[in-house]
Amino acid sequence: MHNFYRGLSIANDAIISDTKNSLLHVKTNYLQQKVIQIDKRTIISSEALPHNLMCEGLVQNNFDTQSLVFKSLRFTPKSPTERKSIRVEPDKDDKITLFFKEHKFFGDVHIMDLSIEAVKVNMNALPAGLEEDEAIRLDMILTMDKRKVIINSPAHLFKKVESNRAFQLVFIFELPPSMKRPLIEYISKRQMQLIREFKGM
Repeated sequence: MHNFYRGLSIANDAIISDTKNSLLHVKTNYLQQKVIQIDKRTIISSEALPHNLMCEGLVQNNFDTQSLVFKSLRFTPKSPTERKSIRVEPDKDDKITLFFKEHKFFGDVHIMDLSIEAVKVNMNALPAGLEEDEAIRLDMILTMDKRKVIINSPAHLFKKVESNRAFQLVFIFELPPSMKRPLIEYISKRQMQLIREFKGM
């Protein structure tokens, strides 16, 4: 079973114990149950299945019997195991600014998750003329151990999705060597913060 807590990957073994009345009954460990309690869904990967199975519509999460029941199931071609690098959700105070064709974009932009290769952002509007593969410059101010880490890098738009009057965009970095080390350090420390946060729950 695969889940993500603020980008942090949590995966554990599970057993499908029953499939009656269009419901999927699964047994797994306490840690996976806790993240599913937050996420309300999970992905099951198995050699016995033709594709990864997205399980939603959590009906029951019983910690005494270590069992879960889902009512909404669908095969999905996406696999959490395909992620090439660690992604983390940054601190809420971390900021990003976009520059397109040398002009600063003044809309609301929030970082959704971040890796050494890319950043996913949520925006309320788009810079005029911004299309996939367009070059852009990103400035990020990240907080690590109460100090600021500034990442300034060229990038290009990899993917754009519109949903609920907002836009989700993925930018691929072209990180200068001087920016790579501080970003790796930030992601590593942020991952440890999220592990401690999840364990504290």
